[in-house]
Amino acid sequence: MGNDEQLTMDLGVPVEQIEWGKWVDPDRRAAQVRKFLNYAGLQRLPSKLWPEDSPDLHRLNDVCRELFPDSDTPYLPENQDMTDAFICFLGACFEKYVDGEWVDHTEYGHDKSFYGRSFAE
Repeated sequence: MGNDEQLTMDLGVPVEQIEWGKWVDPDRRAAQVRKFLNYAGLQRLPSKLWPEDSPDLHRLNDVCRELFPDSDTPYLPENQDMTDAFICFLGACFEKYVDGEWVDHTEYGHDKSFYGRSFAE
């Protein structure tokens, strides 16, 4: 067995995935990133961070202003899916360009999200 292989054992006990595990699932996040890129009219994340004069970066700025014209818009129920897609897109940028990673900070409270505001408000 190589160093990158994990030994697993099926104990026959169903394991329920927590909400964080469902949200951070790589396939789910990739689909949300794709949704945002499609909405923005972009094919993919570039291999290197966009330069300041990049037409794609200007397009992203316009898309963000359109999607989120004020600080309340991301919290509206009808915008939750695209807000999530945008957050997944930002996370993908952090992962790709600065070696960021997703971390579950449960100590901040389950009802807190996006600068401490609850989507349930």
